[in-house]
Amino acid sequence: MAEGKLVTPVVEAVELREKQHYLTYAESKVTNEAFCRFRNWMLDCVQGERTAVDTAG
Repeated sequence: MAEGKLVTPVVEAVELREKQHYLTYAESKVTNEAFCRFRNWMLDCVQGERTAVDTAG
């Protein structure tokens, strides 16, 4: 830390296989062009991800 470097404190890694994404926004932004571009970009990014949580088990 004294050198200002980011280091991994352990060897093990955690891979999240299930994710949830939330996008909240003011109703007035639903027709805002910049917001719509961002929303569409975000949805495209997460479209192929597994986002459902398995509650069966």
